Amino acid sequence: LARCVDVAPSKDVVNVKSKEYELDTNTQQESVHSSVSVKPTSSLAAKELAVVRGSHARNCLAHYLNVEFKGPQFRGVTVSPVAIKQSTPTAPGTTGSFALRIKVTITAHGIRVPIYFDLLGFVYGPAQVTLSTAGLAAPFPAATEQRLFSLLLARAKAHANGTLASAAAHVATLHLTATVYDTQTSMGVFSSKEKVYQGTTKLGEDQS
Repeated sequence: LARCVDVAPSKDVVNVKSKEYELDTNTQQESVHSSVSVKPTSSLAAKELAVVRGSHARNCLAHYLNVEFKGPQFRGVTVSPVAIKQSTPTAPGTTGSFALRIKVTITAHGIRVPIYFDLLGFVYGPAQVTLSTAGLAAPFPAATEQRLFSLLLARAKAHANGTLASAAAHVATLHLTATVYDTQTSMGVFSSKEKVYQGTTKLGEDQS
């Protein structure tokens, strides 16, 4: 992938990742985590952001994923070509931002299941902050995703004056909890509603 994109790898000053949070029910699976990498200079971080936002990088990523989905672990199922859509989330005060939605559909025994991967990120000085979500059958809830992205942005700004290592570690750490407040069973299908919290702050609600 790096050779296709044609970007010389740089050594990160800091590279940290949060715990991955997962929600797994009978009808849907979701996951989310965040990460921060600090580049040697702000100009290098901005340069890599420009590459990520370019069409060439998206084409390389699609090709790489299409090859991966042809691997032996997917033998016996049909995998659609990878589709990638790009957008630019609002991230005031940053060098710039990006958002990629990756969708692929897997068909097995006549059942089609779409899988969604979202990558949202921004560059703030030399730091690159990324929020990664995944959803099986449906995308990760948009409202919760946006609140988490805004939370990471606020943390990056709040800790901009601290040391790079401590600031990056704090920004990357998500502490999420989900509280189930309603459950239903209809025709053998179980469904539930959850409230998602970051600490004591409610970020949104989810249904699965």
